[in-house]
Amino acid sequence: MRFEGAGAVPPSRLPVRELARASVGVSSTAAAELLALRNRVPVPAVRVNEAAVATALVSERHLRIDGRMPASFAPLSGFWQTAGGWVRTHANYPHQRARLLNVRPTNVNLPFRQS
Repeated sequence: MRFEGAGAVPPSRLPVRELARASVGVSSTAAAELLALRNRVPVPAVRVNEAAVATALVSERHLRIDGRMPASFAPLSGFWQTAGGWVRTHANYPHQRARLLNVRPTNVNLPFRQS
């Protein structure tokens, strides 16, 4: 497997770049091995273009509907600082939002109240 074209990669609090490139690399290698097995040929070389992976990770930032960027994350989704570090919340679906509102830890400073 070969990684190429890293270029400028957006900064992240978490090792997102490493996770993304590894995920794409492993998935591509598995697909290459399956293709080789099915066709009874040697496994082809796998190349991962890191610039393409980085763009795919932020592709929602490029989407426009009627010239406007739609909201892609719910207001309660995000990183929140706690006494012990950071918490990542997900509230894009109704069941996630409901659980987040019902189980909010007291040591997390989230800017919302249960409704």
